[in-house]
Amino acid sequence: MEKKAVIESESAEEIGNRIAMLRKEKGWTQQELADKIGTNRSSVAGWEKGCRRPDIDSWFNLALVFGVSTDYISGTSSQRTFKGNSISDKIDLEKLNDMGSHMLYEFYHMLLANSMFCRASAETKTEKRKG
Repeated sequence: MEKKAVIESESAEEIGNRIAMLRKEKGWTQQELADKIGTNRSSVAGWEKGCRRPDIDSWFNLALVFGVSTDYISGTSSQRTFKGNSISDKIDLEKLNDMGSHMLYEFYHMLLANSMFCRASAETKTEKRKG
């Protein structure tokens, strides 16, 4: 159980570092970022400190205002945007209510959990060729 807490804490810290970096690149204060995404300054401060993570709506709004992918914010991708057009260019997230946003987020994670829907990493492809 402790290992899981450490992983979650490192992930929250990495997310916070990305949010702070992106905010500073834009020259915004925490309050200005909060105003742009419809939250309060203490939430932004908590994310940046790694004490908490953004809720689903804030997550998407952060990606939109920074012009990056949610994967980039989380640190799971070094690419700021998706190859080609951003997914936010293809899906109008503003049309989704809270329940729709939550379902989209859950569906995304369901797809990631099933290797049938994911690109295999170079290591996995190499291992399959050897085996």
